[in-house]
Amino acid sequence: CYDQALELDPNNVDFMFNLSQCYLTNFPAVQRIRNWTKPRLYKEAMKLSSKAVKLNPADFELTHDYAMNLFLAENFEAKADWKEAIAAWREVRKIARNDTERMNAWMYEGRAWLGKRKFSEAQDCFQEALKLKPDSEAAKNLIEETKKNMIEKAPRTPQKTQKTVGFSGGKQ
Repeated sequence: CYDQALELDPNNVDFMFNLSQCYLTNFPAVQRIRNWTKPRLYKEAMKLSSKAVKLNPADFELTHDYAMNLFLAENFEAKADWKEAIAAWREVRKIARNDTERMNAWMYEGRAWLGKRKFSEAQDCFQEALKLKPDSEAAKNLIEETKKNMIEKAPRTPQKTQKTVGFSGGKQ
């Protein structure tokens, strides 16, 4: 149905969005009907979602859903594009309509940085989220988790063994 609709109106963002969401939410049936692998299905869904956002970049819901869908890659046996996810959440934040939406965009951008294993950048995002919602337990918890990861992943300098100088081992 959506395929036919897109043939008639190839730049209709609502059709693109709905078909993309249909692929992602009904993937077992779509895989069977289209004879697609999970990675192929995800790629096709993301092409539609991306095109919809490019055609209507000021639409918060489209942009938000596109950014959210980037987190689904691994569920579809596809490689997560954390760089694209970070960029998408920055776009979401630019068009957010209120502090709650901006705070959530900071949180999700931080999670994308975690996916990239860039803990310092993630920490910065969670701190920005906390500025917008100081009572956010989620932001506080992610800040603490990120601090632990930063400590665990910090390069360790080898310990020098100390030589005991002047010790003969006998009576002095």
